[in-house]
Amino acid sequence: SIGIAAGLLIGGLFIHLAHRQRALPAVIRHALRRNEFFLVYQPIVDLRSGRWIGAEALIRWQRGAEETVGPDIFIPVAEQAGLIGLMTQRVIELVGRDAQGVFSRRPDFHIALNLSAADLYSEETVRWLDELMASTCAAPGNLIVEITERGFTDSHKAKEVLGTLRNKGIKIAVDDFGTGYSNIGLLQNLKLDYLKIDKSFVDRSEERR
Repeated sequence: SIGIAAGLLIGGLFIHLAHRQRALPAVIRHALRRNEFFLVYQPIVDLRSGRWIGAEALIRWQRGAEETVGPDIFIPVAEQAGLIGLMTQRVIELVGRDAQGVFSRRPDFHIALNLSAADLYSEETVRWLDELMASTCAAPGNLIVEITERGFTDSHKAKEVLGTLRNKGIKIAVDDFGTGYSNIGLLQNLKLDYLKIDKSFVDRSEERR
């Protein structure tokens, strides 16, 4: 009887999780329409001078007055459901609103935005970033896009899009290097400006020494 009860409990849990996974994309669409997503900005500090030289825009989801949904939950679902482009568009719109006048006051300041693998294969991404540069009067170097190693599933297409962005003055960074394939050969074929090495990669390297 205990085994049957445990089996029913586990089965019910799987059904609940499966239902939630199917329902969550619709909830995300609704949240986008209701403007429930917002940005927080992680400061980028020059360790030599202690100056705040930039910020990374990070998307967050506030459901109701108290519930906050973590990006580790909604971003993978958005990627699987084909909604990540809409989320990227929202991030760019919010940065455009928040960054009005920032670059004219601080010409050396930059804002970094995260792109998904799907964003690298969409012409819409280039158009949205063009509009962001125009609305914020961004000069070369004021905007940075960050892509994880997993974003380079099609390096030829990624190279084309990233080359277009670099020609417009947008700098390119690889984020979380060391958590994926860590393919140095792949990186040599791409024109990059920054390599953000993950702490876990550094820790593993120290352990091998």
